[in-house]
Amino acid sequence: MKNVKEKIFRINGYVIRIIITNKLWKQNSYLVTHKESGMQIIIDPGDDSDNIIDMIKKHGNRKVEYILLTHAHFDHIGAVDSISKYFNIPCLVHEQDYKLLRQGTMYAIRFGGSTFKIPENVITFSSDFEVNLDGVKIYTMETPGHTKGGVVYIFDGFIFSGDTLLYERIGRADLPGSNLKLLKKSVNNILETNCERTIIFSGHGIQWSIYEAKKWWTNAKYSLPQYNTFY
Repeated sequence: MKNVKEKIFRINGYVIRIIITNKLWKQNSYLVTHKESGMQIIIDPGDDSDNIIDMIKKHGNRKVEYILLTHAHFDHIGAVDSISKYFNIPCLVHEQDYKLLRQGTMYAIRFGGSTFKIPENVITFSSDFEVNLDGVKIYTMETPGHTKGGVVYIFDGFIFSGDTLLYERIGRADLPGSNLKLLKKSVNNILETNCERTIIFSGHGIQWSIYEAKKWWTNAKYSLPQYNTFY
């Protein structure tokens, strides 16, 4: 498996494999395996589809159910089409980010100098949506601000926050469709509604806990030009 950095976490009956792809953007793509059932999902497969497919085949039994997108920025969707077709599985994205998904190649060319195919097997959802993984529910929280349709996926003891909340920073709010006021509200909601022991897996960078994020956010929310930095 070439050019793939992999980290592994084991939390409450799940195995979370982190695949860091693309030398420029270094986005986190995730393979999440429910150990009891063997069911798997992919979250934000941003690039390097061949390596991600190889990883799924190596660590699983091909019982891949879904591709879940925290948001539809081009650096998080580049491998969606290939993986969707290979495993014949749908991609799930919030309805407010569907247009952004369709525009993914335009942004990839403009900002990344590359292109990819837009996925065809797409399911959109809205508020209060739940993903059922062999009887285990994965909850969604709407977190607009970085994009209109940003969401957090909530598991037992860990969440996937996309680019809404990263390690000691929040996502950009100076992009088309972004809104700093909404983004700060979304960060507040994440921190107020999740247990302090919950681990945050974000779209870029390292992992941290809700407890650590709360301590950082106490002061950081009052001094934010980190909102218009890289991601």
